[in-house]
Amino acid sequence: ACSSLTFRRAQLVALVAMLEDHKDEAVAALASDMGRPAAEAGGEVAVSIREAKDAASSLERWSAPEPKPVHLMMQPSHAAVRRSPYGACLIIGPYNYPLMLCLEPLIGAIAAGNATLLKPSELTPATAAFLEKRIPAYLTAEACRVVTGGVEVSQALLATQWDFIYFTGSPRVGRIVAKAAAEHLTPTALELGGKAPAVVLSSADVGEAARRIVNAKALNVGQTCIAPDYVLVDRSQHTALVAALTAEMRAMFGDEPHASPDLGRMCTVGHFDRMAKLLAESGGTQRRVGSAPPDREEKYMPLTLIDSPPSGSPLLREEIFGPLLPVVTFDSFDEAVETIRGIDSTPLALYVFTADTAAAESLLQRVQSGTAVVNDCVLQHMCHSLPFGGVGTSGHGVCHGEWSFQTFTFPRSVLWRHAKFDVDQTVPVPARHAAASGGGARRAKLLEALILHGPYLSLPGGRSLLLLLAGAAAFVASPYLALAALAGAVTVVVAGR
Repeated sequence: ACSSLTFRRAQLVALVAMLEDHKDEAVAALASDMGRPAAEAGGEVAVSIREAKDAASSLERWSAPEPKPVHLMMQPSHAAVRRSPYGACLIIGPYNYPLMLCLEPLIGAIAAGNATLLKPSELTPATAAFLEKRIPAYLTAEACRVVTGGVEVSQALLATQWDFIYFTGSPRVGRIVAKAAAEHLTPTALELGGKAPAVVLSSADVGEAARRIVNAKALNVGQTCIAPDYVLVDRSQHTALVAALTAEMRAMFGDEPHASPDLGRMCTVGHFDRMAKLLAESGGTQRRVGSAPPDREEKYMPLTLIDSPPSGSPLLREEIFGPLLPVVTFDSFDEAVETIRGIDSTPLALYVFTADTAAAESLLQRVQSGTAVVNDCVLQHMCHSLPFGGVGTSGHGVCHGEWSFQTFTFPRSVLWRHAKFDVDQTVPVPARHAAASGGGARRAKLLEALILHGPYLSLPGGRSLLLLLAGAAAFVASPYLALAALAGAVTVVVAGR
């Protein structure tokens, strides 16, 4: 592990320099791989730069030992929890945000003091080539190495023993990673996905809800793990919401979205074909803006509403991960909750649109999710003061800022005892250690009293010794009242600081 804070900070600063020096190259790679609009690609780079800068400036605070109080029976001593790096870490990145979702966990791994092997997605070759070329030029091999390749490379890596594995991708592949890690009892963080509902309650501002939902769904043309996967709307708002969603698609991308510079493309022909199949089998009423149909050669899939698909529609069974947005109605709050639980009981994200705080809180209480936002979508991923991660089938482990640092470390308990002095030296009858001279009954009572009633103390070493001397004096009068005297001594010692 690369444990020196100076080394870690230097690597993070170098990563910032890499992104700032080659921002245009990174943006071009994202455009080549994903058809990403310039604003989206530039945002992905900017988020990574900010994350690395924040980590570099926070290392001392994140890594500082956390002092803990120590039980009286263990005095004189002091204790702390240290965050220790795991060691050799494997990070397997996804295709949908091939730069940010590789660098985000890498920043946490470096900040924590680990040595990392980074495996970018083979589905985004330009971005993988960028990382493979630029990272060795700025970071040392002790901090990070990059390996590229297809499924066979990932399989070989997973067959190797690691100290920690961080994977971002689908639940299907996540199970494969978890199974491989279990062979070596390797801890993992799995950033998966799921079917994130956007629930529009009767009190919601329909126009604003539609604007924010369309904006979130169009981001990376729906290839976002926390994109709203389907809309669940109160029947009283259904007609108005569908009209507002359609109007927002036109307002954002024009009468012919196909020509808009702000709408991306599917990553591969295979992903396009999957969208086309889902659309063909969706049922319901399809609504889209513009005359351009889906274009396989260009990998263009229009942003499409599917109004009122049947309950058995594949759109409501599997994560969509594309620009198709089913709209489903409900007649009661309980029905909305049961619908969500029936589709995906532990989504990565839950979105609630309402002016009723009590209703929002009720939904947050009754539906479990990795993250949640009230009156917007996807912004939780940009708020790096919050942990980001899943629960249940949407994964486990978290990232962002200090949360990433904690994910790539484990809490190590460290207790420092005094080399000579011990609590048994303050009382005639040893409490912790057996004595051939006898006193077994008195020892048993004293030990029980210490365990049940002994206070936890956070005192410097010298004051701990004073405390023990006070205990010895009290024991002369009554061994069973000694604890009360010791507790009083704590007040005296603390007040005399």
